[in-house]
Amino acid sequence: MMQSALYSILLLCDGEYRKDECVLMLSCVVLASVAPRQVVLGHRESFHRLVRLIRGQLNSEHSQIVSKTLQSLSSLFARRDINGPFISSLGRDVFNVVRPLVTGDDVLTKVKDISEEQLPVVQDAFKALEVLVTVADEKRKFSLVSLLTQSLCRLLCATTADEWRLLSQPARRVHEFAMQRLNAVAPAWPSEFKQVLASHPTLKKRLENALLFQSSRQVQAQQVAKAKAVAETKIFKIVFNPEILTVIVLIDRNETFRVDDASRNYSHGYL
Repeated sequence: MMQSALYSILLLCDGEYRKDECVLMLSCVVLASVAPRQVVLGHRESFHRLVRLIRGQLNSEHSQIVSKTLQSLSSLFARRDINGPFISSLGRDVFNVVRPLVTGDDVLTKVKDISEEQLPVVQDAFKALEVLVTVADEKRKFSLVSLLTQSLCRLLCATTADEWRLLSQPARRVHEFAMQRLNAVAPAWPSEFKQVLASHPTLKKRLENALLFQSSRQVQAQQVAKAKAVAETKIFKIVFNPEILTVIVLIDRNETFRVDDASRNYSHGYL
């Protein structure tokens, strides 16, 4: 019954009437994510139709559709009892989403020019690639870690404060995303990660410089936070006098309030 339901949904894509193929794709993926293995892979035509449908949505001109498709693929790739055929058929398509951004001689320029619209697509593509590394066997793991690490390193676009100031907000977020994922990849696959960097000294140097810059930014942020905390503790200053209690309230108007110590008739709002 579930196999028939999946096939029926896929057949809707052939209709000449107006339909939302993204919704159909999501419906199929939801069904494939929970259905028994035989339902998903047991009918060859259904499987190939689903692959074509997913590939078509990956090539959509609408970034939101591409993001949803990548998220759907991540869930299929993560299901180990069915992921093999999907990875073989669509693994390269996932990398093709970010290939134009991380390959070529003008990578840095392309990363700096990334738009707000492209950002979720890039993030979801790399998340899907990480899932591929997680489920890969030992024979393929190194090549996938290498692909992931090199691609993430090429997204690093600021190693100094001057470079950072010139970046757009989307470019900054891409840089921070790449740093975050590299910090996750390194401890997850330490041996492969070290081998990749040893084989690509230029990328290793870029990562080292980016890490140093990140560290300096964190120190600066901590100093600012500490200074703010110290400033807040100086909001009130109490000076005692034998006859009167003077409460100096440091507010914008720099007003000074004197309260009779004997009556203690002061406002608790200031103390």
